Amino acid sequence: RVVSLIRDADILFIEAGFLEADRDRAAARRHLTAHQAGTLARLANVKRLMTLHYSPRYQGRGECLAREALVGARGAVPETGAHNAGAARLFKEVRTAVQDFRGCDG
Repeated sequence: RVVSLIRDADILFIEAGFLEADRDRAAARRHLTAHQAGTLARLANVKRLMTLHYSPRYQGRGECLAREALVGARGAVPETGAHNAGAARLFKEVRTAVQDFRGCDG
């Protein structure tokens, strides 16, 4: 249902509160992982993806969140970055909405 609502959007602003490693925590709190947000964007064929609403646990690690969203948008496996055969289109970039969430150091 979400995909039909966002299909072919010029830009998708979507929460991406957790990394894939914390998928169970995200589900328990009814949030998406960055990878899930990217996957939704790919399935809906959106043109640009802007992630937001991050867990404070990732302060200083925004590049990790952006990378996982990009991997999802490209149709790749989060742990390896290997592309799925059916990936239709590549996103050139994923921007994080909060400048404080930079780096991937920890």
